[in-house]
Amino acid sequence: MTGLCLLLTLLVAAPIASGATPLSYVALGDSYASGEGLAPFVATTPATCDRSTQSYPYVLATSLGLDVAGTTFHDVTCAGALLANLATSVDGAPAQLGAVTAGTDLVTLNAGGNDASFTKLAASCVQARAFARFAKIQQQLCDTTIASVERFLGVTRGSRPIFASALRAHDASPLVATMLRVLSEVRVAQGSVDPSTGRATALAVVDYPVIFPPTRVTSPACQVAVGVSYSSRDVVTLRAINVLLNQEIGRAVSLFATRHHEPSVFLVDVSSALTPLSCRLAAGPSDLRAIDLTNLGYSLHPLASGQVKIANALRASLVTHGVIINSARGPGQLWTRW
Repeated sequence: MTGLCLLLTLLVAAPIASGATPLSYVALGDSYASGEGLAPFVATTPATCDRSTQSYPYVLATSLGLDVAGTTFHDVTCAGALLANLATSVDGAPAQLGAVTAGTDLVTLNAGGNDASFTKLAASCVQARAFARFAKIQQQLCDTTIASVERFLGVTRGSRPIFASALRAHDASPLVATMLRVLSEVRVAQGSVDPSTGRATALAVVDYPVIFPPTRVTSPACQVAVGVSYSSRDVVTLRAINVLLNQEIGRAVSLFATRHHEPSVFLVDVSSALTPLSCRLAAGPSDLRAIDLTNLGYSLHPLASGQVKIANALRASLVTHGVIINSARGPGQLWTRW
């Protein structure tokens, strides 16, 4: 029995030999994966997908030695994508899940934020000096959107000023239910093991950076750009919702991996990998773009430095989970597990 266990251990840990079929990688997701704001963008249909070669899927693919213009890497991320429509064509863009085929070695998925309307929420709570006369209406919109997002994330109780510590969610919020369905669809399309090679496949789910720094309700207003700020009360709320969004994504991944005995489906936690926005304009650089009133869609997305940090965190997680061998002698190689 001991000898059999040793043999299985050696088989599980055996790397694919150099010269084996290159790792195939498909990137799925929304604007945080597409590289929103990092122009020039790759030509796509529709053009509003805003895919950038500075995005973490491109950075990761390059670090793995993949030909980003070839057949081993497919970036089908698209700004505005919802978990709810990854399996359908939107605005002329092919369904993202259509890029995943049997034996696709690695899929990364970064979505759920649009389902929870998080960037819409953050934009609705902005207080701009140029629009001060609409401040009351803006705050009402912010409060209404907060209530809607809380319901979607399954908040069952918690008073807003203190809910950073009191927030609770149902075991199956709408986000978790949708994420579980999408994870299942990806794995069905991908297959746990490629029958033709015996190589295991992996699905890495990437969560979102925490955008705002820790703040107290009694702190001064949070200035994120010249003439643009958030009330400290809203920052506390937005940060708590950001954290809860990531917790719900993590909950879905954990539930799926446990229920289906799928260790090759795992979460890549990038929530603390990036430097958040500062509430003081002269406090130092952030890895996230501040509010840009000329293009709100670019606001609060990772800068190039942030995309590199996400790629590094993702690569480290792939090594930890045995998907690639982190070799200084060359590009990462895929592990075989069966």
